Amino acid sequence: IPMPALELPGLTLSLLDVDHGIARYDLRLGLIEGPDELSGSIEYNSDLFDAATIAHLATLFATLLTLVAARPQTSLDELKATLNEAHARYQASKQQALKNTVMQKLKQSRRPSARGN
Repeated sequence: IPMPALELPGLTLSLLDVDHGIARYDLRLGLIEGPDELSGSIEYNSDLFDAATIAHLATLFATLLTLVAARPQTSLDELKATLNEAHARYQASKQQALKNTVMQKLKQSRRPSARGN
């Protein structure tokens, strides 16, 4: 049963849609500006994106917001370069983690068995 908006002097409260576990869009960013903060949520289609990718996108967005807030005069080229550098560091760390995993698996496969076979 839909609930009507509750109105108090100087304040109106209304219900927000609840996540039902199904993304309505492939990717959606919702932002709400408060008096001292910006709150947000990301809704995504898990058939297209994994949680690590979304976390990376959120980190890049936070980097962008932080830079713009600290230096509003920053050119778009500078913003792009900063984001490209952050993304390159992320990609390098992913590659290093993959390399470490592969090397660890190779080391484990080369170990003689404990039974002496």
